This record gives sequence, C-alpha cells and structure tokens, in this order.
Amino acid sequence: MFTNIGRKIKVLAWVVCIVGMLASFVGAVRFWSMDSFYGDENILVGFVVLIVGALISWVGSFFTYGFGQLIEKTEENNYHLNQIGHMLYEMKNQK
Repeated sequence: MFTNIGRKIKVLAWVVCIVGMLASFVGAVRFWSMDSFYGDENILVGFVVLIVGALISWVGSFFTYGFGQLIEKTEENNYHLNQIGHMLYEMKNQK
C-alpha cells in the first residue's frame, strides 16, 4: 500500500485536478441553466466559475504533484547513496 508512494501522490494530483475541472464545468453549467431575475449575470458568473475553478484546480495540483516528485527523487537519491556507502565499505575492507 505504501510502496511507490511518490508515484501514487502524482497520480492523485492528476485525478484531483481533473475532478476539480469537471466540478467547475458542472458548476458553470448550473449557473447557465438557472432561471433568474438577473438574467445575464448568471452567464457571467458561470464563466467566472468555469475559468477560476479550473485554474485553481490546475495550480493547486502543482503542489501535490511536486510533493510526489520530491518523494520520488528523495527515494532515488537514498538508493544511490546506499549503493555508494556499500561500495566504500567494500573498498575499505579490501585493504
């Protein structure tokens, strides 16, 4: 469950971004379909919800995706440092 967590976080960021964009679209359609006394204001609000909601979902996913990338790179660096440590230990014991 907790193996390859960096990749899972990056996939989660992608999924949350898509769901947020779809929710923004649904919210915009909801405003566009409302019958209201105000009329044209619902169309404007719908476009604002669509654009701002999609941008917030997209920009918000940067941080989650970046965190997943950071975890992946840290695990990779840790693996390589362990390999270097083993090589140094073997070189030291050969003398």
